[in-house]
Amino acid sequence: MFATAPEEKWPTYHAFLRALSPGPTLVSDTPDVTTDQSIIDRLTSRVKGGAVRVVKTDTPATALPGRWFWDNLQGPADGPAMLAYVNIPAAHGSIIGAWNCRSATTQSWAKDQLSLQDVEESLEVDNLDGEYVLWSIGLAGRSDKYQLIGPGAKVDFKIQLARAECEGVIIAKVWEVGGKKLAVLGMLDKYAPLGQLKVTKEKCEYLRSSEIDIS
Repeated sequence: MFATAPEEKWPTYHAFLRALSPGPTLVSDTPDVTTDQSIIDRLTSRVKGGAVRVVKTDTPATALPGRWFWDNLQGPADGPAMLAYVNIPAAHGSIIGAWNCRSATTQSWAKDQLSLQDVEESLEVDNLDGEYVLWSIGLAGRSDKYQLIGPGAKVDFKIQLARAECEGVIIAKVWEVGGKKLAVLGMLDKYAPLGQLKVTKEKCEYLRSSEIDIS
């Protein structure tokens, strides 16, 4: 449950987390506010049959294993962000979410940087099996936009979040098709772009991305 308005309720901060988790989603807007339709639109999509469904991941966001014991995610000073991931094998990718969990009574920033270990852990692999692209969803607009990486690469993807801000990073496999490199980033206008997406390579000639039935 979360509120889409007013802005003091941090709607994007909470809607993004709800999109990275299965289960029902409830809106708790009170009668004296107008529901922010842009938040709802980014959380939902119309399926082939015409019905509107929430776009979510099939598994819940989980703290990255390499960061389980970090105890410096809160406090009055600038520091690292809270990071969680969802692996989406059907889409050959993952989503890493970042939230500023510094003390809400201050204006402290969350300043962080994704590492190769973060990327590999989000994909649940020991080593990358090829090239991947890191692509910012753009919820806060201050993170690096994208980076192309391969096995053993140096990852230098910065995230900066002000109070009440969050960010998402898509990690998508890069395919070679017809002599070109392609990556399926999913529905970029949604909080969970790779949610309910399946990507396959057929006859080495083209990529097929299809919607998984979410009815």
